[in-house]
Amino acid sequence: MDDADLPHLKKEMRIEVYANASKREVAVITDRPFQSKLIGLELNKQEGKLYFEFEDRRAYLGDTVQYVINSILQDHDIINVIQIDIDTKQVQGGCQVPLKIFE
Repeated sequence: MDDADLPHLKKEMRIEVYANASKREVAVITDRPFQSKLIGLELNKQEGKLYFEFEDRRAYLGDTVQYVINSILQDHDIINVIQIDIDTKQVQGGCQVPLKIFE
């Protein structure tokens, strides 16, 4: 399936991949819960594309991740996903999901 055929999460919600380069930490931050259970992430490290695997579908982040974030993601096999209320900046929930890396 081509990326153009996949839902782009950035069109559905506010979602960002946050990285702290000095600590080599990374997290996915969203403004609302996903519509279905997130079971994993996949990173195409050559193209810098991040895919979200749900129980009932697969989705694409919507754009490529920056080089620095791409390299930090490659250091991890588990990624924190955090839901934050944008107005209050309070954490609303979260989970950890496995990350698969491929070329």
